[in-house]
Amino acid sequence: MARPPLSPRAYLSVAALTAACVFAIVWAWVALMPLAFSDPEYAAWAAK
Repeated sequence: MARPPLSPRAYLSVAALTAACVFAIVWAWVALMPLAFSDPEYAAWAAK
């Protein structure tokens, strides 16, 4: 069973929604886990 072809508007809408969701997930990860992207010794430096 073949799917009906997707219109360009629907394709771009799905692509934009997917890109926005991925961007939001990455943004939330970076915002909630800042030490994951810091220098390994940053925590010791910040505690001094």
